[in-house]
Parts: sequence; C-alpha cells; structure tokens
Amino acid sequence: MVSARVLFTYACCGAYDPSSLLFLRRIRRLLHQPQVYRAYCRSAWERLIRHSYDTVPYYREVFAAAGLVRNRRVCAEHWARVPLLTKDLLRGRPADMRSRRAFRTYRNTSGGSTGEPVVFVQDSRYRSRMIADTLLFFLLNGKQPGQREIKLWGSERDILENTVGIREKLINAAYNRILLNAFRLTDEIIERYVSVLRREKTAALWTYVDSIAELARYITARGQSIGGRRLIVCTAGTLYPQLRQEIQQAFPEAAIINQYGSREVGQIACQRGAEERLQVFAHSNRVELVDPDSGELIQEPGKAGRVVVTNLNNYSMPLMRFDTGDVAEAVGPPDSDAGCMQLRRVCGRENTHLISAGGARIHGEYFTHLLYFRPWLRRFQVLQPAVDQVEIRYIPAAGQTVVPPEHRREIVEKMKLVLGAGLSVRFTAVNELEKVGSGKYQFVCREF
Repeated sequence: MVSARVLFTYACCGAYDPSSLLFLRRIRRLLHQPQVYRAYCRSAWERLIRHSYDTVPYYREVFAAAGLVRNRRVCAEHWARVPLLTKDLLRGRPADMRSRRAFRTYRNTSGGSTGEPVVFVQDSRYRSRMIADTLLFFLLNGKQPGQREIKLWGSERDILENTVGIREKLINAAYNRILLNAFRLTDEIIERYVSVLRREKTAALWTYVDSIAELARYITARGQSIGGRRLIVCTAGTLYPQLRQEIQQAFPEAAIINQYGSREVGQIACQRGAEERLQVFAHSNRVELVDPDSGELIQEPGKAGRVVVTNLNNYSMPLMRFDTGDVAEAVGPPDSDAGCMQLRRVCGRENTHLISAGGARIHGEYFTHLLYFRPWLRRFQVLQPAVDQVEIRYIPAAGQTVVPPEHRREIVEKMKLVLGAGLSVRFTAVNELEKVGSGKYQFVCREF
C-alpha cells in the first residue's frame, strides 16, 4: 500500500509510526462489516468513558452526577445527562481535564477565531490515528498514499511560529506533497499557483475552501480551465453550492470532495465518491447534533443542530461531548451504538447563521446567494455586528467604483425580508478582507 521510501521518510520526520497503518488496515476491514464496525465503535466509546471516569477529575465528577458509570458498567441511557464541554470550561479547568495516565503528550491550540485560543493536550496515540484517518479519507476516494499531491494551505500561526521548517519539509517529502501557502493571495501569487497546477499532474489537491475558490474565479475570469482528473479535497470552511459550482467550472474533470475536521478532534467526516452525504468516522469521533438553544439531542433527520463530538482516541485529555461551534444536518436519526453515522451537509460555524429581529437563525447560505455572480465585486463578507445591523464588505471588481442602485435595493430588500424591516445595511468597499488567525475565511459572520 505504501512504498518503502515513504515509510522511511515518515519514520525519520516523526510523522509516522507503524500503529498508524495497523489502525488503518483494521478500520478498512471493519468498514466492510457494518455490524462489527458498530460494535467496535460502541466498545471504544465505553472504554474511553471508563478510562476518563478513573483518571480524569472533571469526568469523574460529571459522570457521577449523571449516573453514567455504575459498578464499572456504562449506563448509556444517561449519556445525554453529561453536560456539553465548552471552550470556556477547557480554559477554566485545564488541570482537571487531564488524565493521570497521560503518556507522550504535546500541546495544541484551537485557532482562536472568536477570542483567546484554547490550549489542549493530545498524545501519540491520537496523532497516530489522526494520520491513519487522513490516509483513510483519501483511500476512500481512490488516492493511494505516496501519490503526488498539492496542499493549498495558509495558517498565520504557522508563518509567525515558523513551523514550516525542516520537519514540515520532511513530512511534505514523505507525502510526496507540494505545499503552497495560501494565507495571502494576490494576482501574482495566484498566477504562480495556477502555473503549478497546470504543470504538476497530481492525484489530489487538499485545500481551504475559500483558497481554491479564489483560484477558480481567477481561472474562469480569463475564460480558462484546468484539465486532468484529480481529487480536490475542500476543508476548513463551508463548501456552499455556489462555491462547488465555481470550483467545478474551473476544474471540470476534478472530483470535489468535502472533508470536515478540526484541530481539537482530527478527521470527523468526509464525502465518499459521488455521494453528497458525509460519512462520519465513528471509529474516531462519536458525533451528536443538539438543538442550538435547548442543548437537547436532535432526533429529526435533516434538522440542523450544533455538532457535539466525543473523540475516542485521545486518552491524555479526553474531549467528550465537546461543543465544536459548528452546525450540520444528519441524514437519519441518531445511531444509539456508534453516534451519527452520516451527515447530509455541514452548514458552517454557528456564527455563520445570522439572527433576525424575532430571534430566528438564518443560514449564511441565504446571504451568499444574494451576492454571488455580482459583476461589481470580486469578493465579499457579510457581517452582523448587532441584530438590526449588517455590513457588507466587498472588494470591487476592476473598474467598478459603486454598487449599482438596483442591486443595492434588491439585496437590502431581501435581507430585510428575513432579518426584519428595521435592518440597517451598509456597503463598504475594501482592499482586503480579514481572515481569522488560523488562515480560514468566513463569508458570513455574526459578531455577537
């Protein structure tokens, strides 16, 4: 499956250990045995609960209060009584979250897009299995380890901390990967990257959603396209239908795959082939959807809810019922054994839903629809600083200086229709749109 050269390089740079492949092989085998796979996921969840009850002060406290563990038996029917784990809790009680049996740990942090980054601890077991899951979502879509790939990525943190050093270069060599830094994209940089994409016949392109959308717009604006069959794996952002359409137009032969994960818990779900739904990696992450207001488990298929994740691999600082702040929709009702097995779509961060005067949540996709394919702008961002205020920041298209009055009226009217008649809408032309510290970009953002 993996060449000797790749294995050797993985070992040298510390990006690989044999347990990654052992785990990968086991999970690939289990995926062909659904009942056995479900039993494995259930067993892994119960083992983590018992470990956390025995060794983590916070979980001993909350599990006892919930009646989750009695005489070493896990009372699954009490799971929903366990309170959601928030980033504020992680900040407030870091010592109580760590296991007394932590082994070979390292520190990681969230991106900090909504304020102070959260520090959490991961371990070698977690990292090994996260690597296996990264290989898995490529394998599920036909890309073999070691095949040439491009990673269009851009993290300000990586730039400032100079983490793209010798070790990172070795990892890129191991994965047979070309790394293109996408934190800042000018026309000159985009032109250079487009040349790389034309020249390099890679099997896959792993990219931020907004970064590949920028390249796609640049390509199609010049009446061009890039041929060749390759996977385009889009992550770190919401793959709105309009974005998928733009990317597909620029790369007509590519298979566009939506992948969902986070720094805190690794790979959560991905598309598989032509299926629109995302398969949850339930062997690594137990997923639940809860009502954004009540916190109650959502039973109805297709109803959007906050994504709550229990990572099954990190025994040093378990994250159980962790509130990711993301919103998604499930294909079917919750699975009592292995968590939510398939997602219809990931809708984005909870703060990509704007709030109306009446308290309703309006999906960010409504607002992107209003602004796509407007000839007077290149790029936009919709911000809601207060319930009765919206600001549309946009980079004007070449030669455009004002918003056409008829477009302005249409956009404002349709925003008032869902957010309230008293809404104030401001249009602001800018030279550049801000990204959050992790290099991600949100098209729609509620600021309260």
